[in-house]
Amino acid sequence: MKSTAELLSDLAAAPESTDGRYLVELVAVLRPRRREAEVDWLDRWRQLTATLKSRPLIAAALRRHLNVVLAARMHRFLYAETGILGNEGFFSALTRRALGKLLPPAPDPRFLKDYFAELFSHPADHAWLSAIPAADWEAFITALQPEAPELAPGLQRCRRDCLMPPWPGSACSLPG
Repeated sequence: MKSTAELLSDLAAAPESTDGRYLVELVAVLRPRRREAEVDWLDRWRQLTATLKSRPLIAAALRRHLNVVLAARMHRFLYAETGILGNEGFFSALTRRALGKLLPPAPDPRFLKDYFAELFSHPADHAWLSAIPAADWEAFITALQPEAPELAPGLQRCRRDCLMPPWPGSACSLPG
């Protein structure tokens, strides 16, 4: 397994790549190992943040890669997936879900939800991501913050897919 510095150097060489393998490898490096103390994996997270702060070209490459990956995938299915189809009966839904567990559909590289499933493939990823203190998240995001205030293409797509109605003239209700 590569180190964080090696991954960031590889990413800096190809920030326009849309396959997202760099982020998958980066999450795998940051992910806590079995029975690893919290201070050890938090130290890796803080080391990543310190590297991004001290090397602005690496931070710009990671930011560009995140934007390219977000812009290249469809967000709508990630935000709208409930697992329940409105016109589906109980037994057909049960059959669809059971068959989906036995033979899951192939991941589609066009969908952000499939990329997130690949990126956060470990069952305990939610636990360690939520255990990162808010101050560390803020420091990480500050290290990635773009120089210009305009939205990046990936964030523009996210905003468009989340806030714009899927068809003209439709109403959208946002939680308020």
